[in-house]
Amino acid sequence: MFSFDVDSGEVHLYGDIGPEWAGMIGAESVKMALDEMGGKDFTMYLSSPGGSVDIGTDVYNAIDRYKGKVTIIVDAIAASMGSYILQAADTRIVATNSKVMVHNPWGLAIGDAAALRKEADVIDKYRDAMIPGYTSATGKTEEEIRSLMDAETWYVGKEIVDAGFADKVLGTSKKAVAIEDVQRWARNAIPEQFAQDFPLRSKARDSIRSMSVADARARLKAVMH
Repeated sequence: MFSFDVDSGEVHLYGDIGPEWAGMIGAESVKMALDEMGGKDFTMYLSSPGGSVDIGTDVYNAIDRYKGKVTIIVDAIAASMGSYILQAADTRIVATNSKVMVHNPWGLAIGDAAALRKEADVIDKYRDAMIPGYTSATGKTEEEIRSLMDAETWYVGKEIVDAGFADKVLGTSKKAVAIEDVQRWARNAIPEQFAQDFPLRSKARDSIRSMSVADARARLKAVMH
């Protein structure tokens, strides 16, 4: 699935990278979206297991030369060419449960031994063409990237940032953030006459852990009265 919205500045790229006639996400759609964005900063939500190296390279280059700031957030997975496209962003963000994988390109060959050896050399050329994109974004050496690609290396959450394939991990979930906000409100908003009554304050704070924000606020107001 590929979609974009100019007003919100959001692009969603969920799926395999490849020819659009085969039902995959092609460079044509991405380039059209970037043209419509017109240089405006935007956020791309990415979840892709990879796909065509050539088409993925086309997408990478289109994002890399885009005039506005591009933020890519990995919603689930950025594997193979998905991890390469991620490196084109100005800001690379992952969730705590996002996965990133790097490996060598694959290929198919039919023929005699000479044809198979030639295909292997071509695949190495494709790998070598991708390495600078990884090194410039991660700060790793060519040898380090080549080793990671040879091993088919997987990272999850903070590991992705630690390895240099993303810039930061998203904060806690909206629910957790909401609970933290209400807990902070519970600590600070209960009237002064209850300030010394720690059991009451503690009970009020603990009671909101399993509540919605609205319910927690209502309960705290009831405690205050």
